[in-house]
Amino acid sequence: MKEKNFSKRIICVGEQEIQLKCPVCGCEEFYDRKSLLNTAGMTYLGLDWANDEATNYVCRDCSYIFWFESPREKLENPEEKRDPLKELEADFTDMSEKRLRKIIESDKYNDTAKKAARNVLAKRRTEI
Repeated sequence: MKEKNFSKRIICVGEQEIQLKCPVCGCEEFYDRKSLLNTAGMTYLGLDWANDEATNYVCRDCSYIFWFESPREKLENPEEKRDPLKELEADFTDMSEKRLRKIIESDKYNDTAKKAARNVLAKRRTEI
């Protein structure tokens, strides 16, 4: 499963640059994913995989989904490097100790996720 990297998204529409903002909760951070635009004809023929793709942007706070057939995305701060470890640590902060230990012990998670879980647990121990 792909890691969910939330960030501000700027979409180019014609000559305009528009920053996405969730119409439900007002959040400005999203992660992106791809979805197939299935059609009845292609499904009937068993060719779903050949359908066009859409880009989705999913809100961090309420999971509202924007759909774009062919957006042109521009990163807000391209020179700013993202740190996946810090992003995961922030996501894991509210998880129970039991859940964090499952992440560490599981083969389903990558090394970055396991390290983030270990860091959150270690930080909790030092705060006590």
